[in-house]
Amino acid sequence: MRYKYYNLSLGYTGKHSQIGTLNSQFYGLLFQNNLDVSDDMMLFVQRVPKQDFFRELCELETSHFDIQHTQHIKQIIQKFKLSLTNLDKNPSSKNVRRYINWANVLLRHGCFDELISHYPNSTSVEVAWLKETAIFELALSRNQPLTIKNQLLLIEDCINRATDREKILLLTQIIVNHYRHSKESCYQTKINDYCDQLLECLEKYDADDFHSILHCSVGYRGIAFADKFNDSTRSLFLKKAETLARSLRPTNNIEHIIAQENLFNCLQTVAKWNISQNEINNAESNLLELIQIDPYDSTGFSECGFFYLSNESYEKAANYFQQALQLGPPGTGMNAYYYAKCLEQLGQTQKAFDCLHQSTQLDKYAVSPWLDLIDLYIDRNDSAQAKQIATHLFNEPILHEQLENEEKNYILCLIN
Repeated sequence: MRYKYYNLSLGYTGKHSQIGTLNSQFYGLLFQNNLDVSDDMMLFVQRVPKQDFFRELCELETSHFDIQHTQHIKQIIQKFKLSLTNLDKNPSSKNVRRYINWANVLLRHGCFDELISHYPNSTSVEVAWLKETAIFELALSRNQPLTIKNQLLLIEDCINRATDREKILLLTQIIVNHYRHSKESCYQTKINDYCDQLLECLEKYDADDFHSILHCSVGYRGIAFADKFNDSTRSLFLKKAETLARSLRPTNNIEHIIAQENLFNCLQTVAKWNISQNEINNAESNLLELIQIDPYDSTGFSECGFFYLSNESYEKAANYFQQALQLGPPGTGMNAYYYAKCLEQLGQTQKAFDCLHQSTQLDKYAVSPWLDLIDLYIDRNDSAQAKQIATHLFNEPILHEQLENEEKNYILCLIN
């Protein structure tokens, strides 16, 4: 068996398949001509995976994949460094775009360190923003404290010389980063000001081609995160983002995948909004469409699983978590865990018990499955197994540091 998750993994080795996740198809198409990323493309990242995604994928995949993926990453880094050398020698617009494209490829492969370490002498606004994005994503992947301070400083320095498209890109990302990850109150006034600037830019931007419409769709989705606007206005922003996403008319296979990916991201955001507004039927429709758009990606199935779990539809939730588990990363251990929780609610105790054990093997750093197993062993009057797990939790630093104080005390009682 060359690949365990064929429909997911093939693209991350640079091989093309017409059947696979959007990401897999995207990279297969992008790299089918000897890793050629042309300067007439305009790549930018919407779904940056955490580094844990690649750790998880490499741990669960076959050794053949690990070898192929490692070689592929080395080739990507070589091409990126070559684009850097060419840009430093000749800062033409074509060389700038080629470097930006390769930098975005690195971002989508989780190679944040490489992008931070190899930085050109360029005055391009987008180039400068890519480095700050990599720094932010690296901190996010490592669960380090997040701040948008340096991103704000960069925007203040370059906003007046940025094009409208670059303004949309920068302002959208700073708003999303603030509301999704940092929430630093000291920057609230500045963020509110940037919300107004982004809205003004979106309203006057001439969106008459594929990439212009794409950027506007992303921009309206991003500004909907801003709670300075009332719910009605935010809802209108999301409807505008969805309308634009559905109006995209790609001219080639790469653009078709980019358009589908944008619609996927848009509907994912719209679904969460509809849930918050108690528009349950609309949210369900949004989530089910995610699976239609990207049927080999576990993400849509996980989202449906959580939706039905929260609505106590345990049989439906179990079905979606099981399918997500079979499709593979991201969150394979998490999907196994919640599949077990659904099975427990359905009275399938032994199957839930086995699935919890599977979850601990799929994600060795998750503490919840171990804690649930302790409870199940105690229910079975198997104190020896409960004590063995408690000892494991106490002695494994990564697991131990995740425990709450009450859980630590409980574990110590079991050990002693």
